[in-house]
Amino acid sequence: MTQKNNWIPANDEERNAVRKQLNRITESPMFKNSRRCTQLLGYVVEKALGGKVEHLKERTIGFELFEREADYDTNEDPVVRTTALDVRKRLAQYYQDFGHEAHILIDLPARGYTPEFRMAAENANIKGPVRTPQKWPVILLVLAAAAVILTSAISWLKPYMFSPALDKFWNPVFTSSAPAIICVCGVWTMDGTNVSPSPTLDSPTNSAISQMEVEFLSRVGAYADSAALSRIVGLMMSKKKPYRIRLHRELKLEDFSAGPVILIGGVNNQWTNRILSELRFHFQSDSKTTWISDRENPAERDRSSDIDVPYRRDKGYAIISRISNPAIGKNIVSIAGLSAIATSAASEFLSDPSFMDTIVTKAPKSWDRKNMQIVISMKLEGSSFGPPQVEAAQFW
Repeated sequence: MTQKNNWIPANDEERNAVRKQLNRITESPMFKNSRRCTQLLGYVVEKALGGKVEHLKERTIGFELFEREADYDTNEDPVVRTTALDVRKRLAQYYQDFGHEAHILIDLPARGYTPEFRMAAENANIKGPVRTPQKWPVILLVLAAAAVILTSAISWLKPYMFSPALDKFWNPVFTSSAPAIICVCGVWTMDGTNVSPSPTLDSPTNSAISQMEVEFLSRVGAYADSAALSRIVGLMMSKKKPYRIRLHRELKLEDFSAGPVILIGGVNNQWTNRILSELRFHFQSDSKTTWISDRENPAERDRSSDIDVPYRRDKGYAIISRISNPAIGKNIVSIAGLSAIATSAASEFLSDPSFMDTIVTKAPKSWDRKNMQIVISMKLEGSSFGPPQVEAAQFW
């Protein structure tokens, strides 16, 4: 954004218009699933509207917003930087959605924490002529959003500051000489045909769900999938790790022997189901419910999701796996939720140092050289989720 296009709200009416737009953004699926991002965006916007941009420094934000010590080491604890990085991704995705071009643009430029604003009229002019919404497959929306993120990330992405746990988990992927393959799903549709928001392993067509719920789940699924993809791509870029993105139906068995493979998606990713089927924690389903099954306690079904309306559950679950399987592939990371929202939460777990550090409390010595599965849970409310919590883990 160039300086000449910036707009400074000059009165209460204009400032309230910005606040109204802020509420639209933070109530959208892109922000409702991240409390930190919502807090940071709200904080910097209010400081800017109040004329207190001198407060928008990394250490000050960490102290006032995230309750860090006044003299904390920002290199050891980069909470502000990593959260701002995620905010920029989510804003880019939000403004790519149809209908938002007529709204006030709120931007958080790279290399700083002072937000910039653009009048709605200028926004509309930049976006071009009015478009008629089409019922495109949501995978196109996912890939389009991801493409925007990848293109813009080059200009503002800063290296992630890893915790030891985060480094150790991803080390087999980053040290491999071969490019990583990131495998995503793409079974969501916007026209209500062949919809399976939280499908069974046989992916049956679900006729019990309403059209309104179909469109809600499809769009939420697209946002969640693209958010998960963007986090993992951000990790690859931060380490300058070459990667390729593949749809799960395009992935071949021989790809697993060529280099590390990262599987994003749960029961709607055929390769996830194939890999997990031989492990302790895996997915099972009947006509009404899909659940995480534990081979050590096969009768337990508490970690489940209704097939018809998965987002009405008050808790979501996901399986994180990292294995080296000579019979299949060298290094495989699986990020698999019972729903797209749970998969997104799991991707946040694997890209946030504060979450990954919780692994160490449940891990044996030399855990980083072992295969592992971690079951996490998160509180759900609509399309938002709370902080992921470790429920169970196995290392071997």
